[in-house]
Amino acid sequence: MHRVKATDILALRDIFTERSAEERRLFDERLDDTTRLLYEEALANEWCDGAELARLHVAAAEVLFPKRKQGLADLGEQLALRSYSTVYKLVLAIPSFSFVVRRAGALWSSYHDTGIATIEEQTERSLILVVREAPEFPPALAGVVSGTIRALGQITRTKNVRVREGGDPREWRWQAVWTRRGTP
Repeated sequence: MHRVKATDILALRDIFTERSAEERRLFDERLDDTTRLLYEEALANEWCDGAELARLHVAAAEVLFPKRKQGLADLGEQLALRSYSTVYKLVLAIPSFSFVVRRAGALWSSYHDTGIATIEEQTERSLILVVREAPEFPPALAGVVSGTIRALGQITRTKNVRVREGGDPREWRWQAVWTRRGTP
């Protein structure tokens, strides 16, 4: 079982408190009892079952981003933007996008109990985040990771960050490319 820190769940709760009663009802209808319990009771520093978290993310993306091809990435972006505190956003705005993503790769094990993340094929305006040894990583969470990378681009004022995800249980890959960094 791939376990993940439940950090995103707090941001997800915040998002749904701001949504309409109809959207909250649609979201609730998509949750089974176990997933609902995770949503209602998880603490940010707790480990949760990655497959269960993936089901929660899929349900949220279906309601928040219906008919969007990259709904999970859109959700991941929103969760990351909400999860990072104001102070953390200020600190992240200083270094370059590639520096921040390299650190995010190094922090993989803080949020996932399996997998080794490395950065490969880095150029001035592209890099590939690779995660190996995470055979039970839920594929739905790959989209959420893509969105998190896009959010890091926004925070670092990097222009046109695009992320393409791929891979399989042997090797998960996220290729990020960008145009340039914006001015403060």
